Amino acid sequence: MKKWLELIKHPERFHVSPGSDGKLHKRNYFEGWYFKHVTSDGTQSIAFIPGISLDHTDTHSFVQVITSDATNQVRTDYHRFPAHAFSWTDEPFSVRVAENTFSLTGCQLHLPNLTASFTYGQLAPIKSSRLHPNIMGAFAYVPKMECNHGILSMHHTIDGQVTSYETITQLSEKSTLSRVIDFTSGRGYMEKDWGTSFPSSYIWVQANHFEDPDTAFMISVAHIPFGLFSFTGVIANLHYKGKEYRFATYNRAKITRYDVHDQRLAIALTRHGDSVLCEAVIAAAGTLKAPEQGEMRRTIKEGLGGTVTLTLNLKGEAPVTLTSTAAGIEIVK
Repeated sequence: MKKWLELIKHPERFHVSPGSDGKLHKRNYFEGWYFKHVTSDGTQSIAFIPGISLDHTDTHSFVQVITSDATNQVRTDYHRFPAHAFSWTDEPFSVRVAENTFSLTGCQLHLPNLTASFTYGQLAPIKSSRLHPNIMGAFAYVPKMECNHGILSMHHTIDGQVTSYETITQLSEKSTLSRVIDFTSGRGYMEKDWGTSFPSSYIWVQANHFEDPDTAFMISVAHIPFGLFSFTGVIANLHYKGKEYRFATYNRAKITRYDVHDQRLAIALTRHGDSVLCEAVIAAAGTLKAPEQGEMRRTIKEGLGGTVTLTLNLKGEAPVTLTSTAAGIEIVK
């Protein structure tokens, strides 16, 4: 029980304990971490998704990569590794997939077509309490949720670089071209998912490349199975002017507008006199693998170069409209 409660308070940690033989025997289960990086000018984005898939037929670990450049060209890669290539530590937190390591202070990658090294500045975690230990609120205490979500940092500074490699053939001779992208003084974001499957339908938006570097926003609206019933659940979190505003099903926030199409959406939320309208547009999207009954067999699309416009009406603040580029957006119907 004590360990279970610790995991609820620390969603970044790996939630599966090995058996007496040291192996991971849980099945139809996944865990994945999401580390997003954006250059200081907002023109280049890259996200790494390390994780593990535990099922009866295709257990393995992986690192997914999604990139977006100044022309909104999106590329995705899925690097597959055996399950035994995955390891972790709780204190300090880290996960390792083969030669690729990820922690709350940085990451280092050595993939066939890419190397990267990042360090992270001070993280901006969300507020938590005994009732709401993480972004899931009281639902964090409900066992066997289809998909659990954790926010590790709404925004933080990053420093580092990514070197990509491309093999070209000219006149029957092969050569390798390298390209270096500098992320000095860029911005980062971190989150986590674990469970059996992603929701059957959902939207997810994350943006922290506003003019004010301390402003950040995320929202997810999803179809949630709950025993014999199901409901539409929302979690949204806003950091603005040193304050945090939470809009969620569990704190009685209301969705007052919900217009979702293939490439754009407009969602309005209100709670206790505060309201936010999120309008988002996907510029281009790439295909990622997603879990279904623990197996990475589903495909979804995500854009990293989207635009998000927030219209805020908050108590004690003048109404304001804010715009972020380099936003992460998923629309799954």
